[in-house]
Amino acid sequence: MIAQSNNGDSGIWRTTTAGRVGGTPAMHYRDGTISTAAWTKVSSVEHVHGSFGAWELADGTWYVAGWTTIAKSSDQGATWVDVVSGNWPGTFNGVNTSAIVATGRYLYANSFVETTQARAPIGDDTNWSRDYAPAVGANGSNPFGTAVAYSAAIGSYVILMGDHTHGIVWRYIEPAAGDAIFADGLDG
Repeated sequence: MIAQSNNGDSGIWRTTTAGRVGGTPAMHYRDGTISTAAWTKVSSVEHVHGSFGAWELADGTWYVAGWTTIAKSSDQGATWVDVVSGNWPGTFNGVNTSAIVATGRYLYANSFVETTQARAPIGDDTNWSRDYAPAVGANGSNPFGTAVAYSAAIGSYVILMGDHTHGIVWRYIEPAAGDAIFADGLDG
């Protein structure tokens, strides 16, 4: 579980007993008592105000979007490693992401406060780029979500990110290697 930004007092909390103490694995711990003692703080990463979206890759790696950090866990959330933190290179703008999705090749994170989105190759998740597509009118996904789907009709992944301020959906069609980039803002 991840908590909303609270000046570093919140973070990611994990339980392996369904939030209970004294239960048995045979009963999936439902025979235990609900208790805060069943939870352990495993990271100080907090999500931004409003929406939040995490992503699990097919290999079990989890990614979380945070106020100042994008982090990952390769051990079902027991430990977390920052893959990007602080400000984006060359800017004074913090990471400020609220959702992450993935295709077969890339991780995509929305911006909570800007009109640019970020992506990183799955095999190089510390190398995030914000200039892979033109900026459009969409300003992050809060409180609406970010989604991805594969379109067999066009043979590409389509990433959608919503904007609550302007009523715009940001659409990005991930090109195949060598294909042209397509991104636009659709008035909602």
